[in-house]
Amino acid sequence: MGLLSASGMVATSVLRNVFMSPGGLAWIAAPLGMAVITLVSYRRRVTIHKLNASNTLTRLPELTHKLGWVFIRLFKDLLQMDSLPTAVPTNFPWQVRKARFWEMMDVTHFDHAIFPKPNHKLDTLVYLLKMKLAGGASLFTIREPHSPHRLIGTVYLRKLRQPGIGFISNVAVHEEFRRRGIAEYMMIQLALPEARKIGFHRIVLNVLSDSFVQRFYEKLGFRLFRGQQFEIYTPPGESPMDMNLP
Repeated sequence: MGLLSASGMVATSVLRNVFMSPGGLAWIAAPLGMAVITLVSYRRRVTIHKLNASNTLTRLPELTHKLGWVFIRLFKDLLQMDSLPTAVPTNFPWQVRKARFWEMMDVTHFDHAIFPKPNHKLDTLVYLLKMKLAGGASLFTIREPHSPHRLIGTVYLRKLRQPGIGFISNVAVHEEFRRRGIAEYMMIQLALPEARKIGFHRIVLNVLSDSFVQRFYEKLGFRLFRGQQFEIYTPPGESPMDMNLP
């Protein structure tokens, strides 16, 4: 009886967190939306490739495994089980955490405001959701400590196809909060420790050539390299940099 009561209390707490938190409904909508996108894309693949019933049944274990992985990620996100790689200093005045699914739209708006892009915001949102669901990927956010908790900084970290290689992108700080050590904190205390935690031994990123930002990364230990060694796209006017992690 005691075990049942405890289980009921946990279930009640989880449901209250989902439905009464500011992003509760969005948290529910996110997996439903991803499920619809997955089903539509899978149906298109079936139509395009004319898969027969036997091929579909053959892929069921793979699809079941992927679906299970998605729900594990969603459950960990709900319970905030993804911890930060390092403890936040007591004198750091901002909120720091790994972005949750209900924050993805806010992060999308922030991303397009800092880095104007030709593609639609929906494309960025789908990319962020895929990255959030993928293993070996992390998205950190920095927010104001008081309401409305405005988003002021982000950094993305994801794995590349090459084993042990990580890619850092969208290291961004709101213009009102620059030159306060936020970008340095996100790199030294979040992105690089998280890369070591995942198991990356090398980190790659793109940077504007001959800029203050390039010198900033050089101070952290990054160096320019030539040649397209990875499947990352380096836009015109930017240069790839890398760093070996100890």
